Amino acid sequence: MNFLLALAAIIIEFTLSGVVRLRTPHWSGAWAARAASMCAGLRWYRGWLGALLLLAVPVMVVELLGDWLLGVSHLLYILASLAVLVWMLGPTDLNRELEEYRRSLSLNADERAAATPAFTTTTAGIDFGPPSGDAEFDACRAELAAVALAAERAWFAPLFWFFVAGPTGVVAYRLAASLERAPQVEQSMTAPLAWLHEALAFVPARITAFTLGIAGTLVPVLEAAPAAGVFRWGASGALVARSALAATDYGRVHEGSGEDAHLLRLQQMRGLVRRALNVWMALLALLAVS
Repeated sequence: MNFLLALAAIIIEFTLSGVVRLRTPHWSGAWAARAASMCAGLRWYRGWLGALLLLAVPVMVVELLGDWLLGVSHLLYILASLAVLVWMLGPTDLNRELEEYRRSLSLNADERAAATPAFTTTTAGIDFGPPSGDAEFDACRAELAAVALAAERAWFAPLFWFFVAGPTGVVAYRLAASLERAPQVEQSMTAPLAWLHEALAFVPARITAFTLGIAGTLVPVLEAAPAAGVFRWGASGALVARSALAATDYGRVHEGSGEDAHLLRLQQMRGLVRRALNVWMALLALLAVS
């Protein structure tokens, strides 16, 4: 059943933009601010205890509501689970952000900077490895890697945790991924939340790296994976980024097409992550029927 709900959520994600735009990325920060005001002055509300509380309370609420709905109506439970998954994807409309960013590439430098979406900042501190030898490709690979990292957070990891643990799993992942960088979170909780995010991202990031290779060029991904830290803790973001860049056949950008090479590479990466999403869904289908 979880696979069918995941499939329905992806169909909604890519076809019903009006529903997707109702989703807000600010609910997790609002929850952190509310928890901070309620626990103000409590010495234990910091570090690991505070971080675990921020994740545990919403997860427990979702679990209790799910049990109650299951007792009332199985159909209501299914619909509520689908709604939770659709809400936990994103958290913004990544398809719309990518389309707006694609259009911004035709603007002048000042207008382009003002139109740069938030997902392009997710590659800060990530090592992309040695230069590819293509200077034009290397100049924009941070943006290309950001597309893959945004897709990992928006689609791949949430789908994995929903498939494994249902609504509670996807809520736990979204909270860990969002609260890690939320300004409303006390500084002492940042490191524990980053650890929890890495714990929840570790397995899906490795699967994502493999599916990017299947959807693109597998051999370069297998060659890049050891250097990217396929078995190293804390390297999930770098692994996805470097695998996406390795899977991109940047040598096939058609210079004679009359289109901007930067735009073509962005479209190429967008197509790659969508094909990888198809591979993800095929893998989940195989697991569902096995």
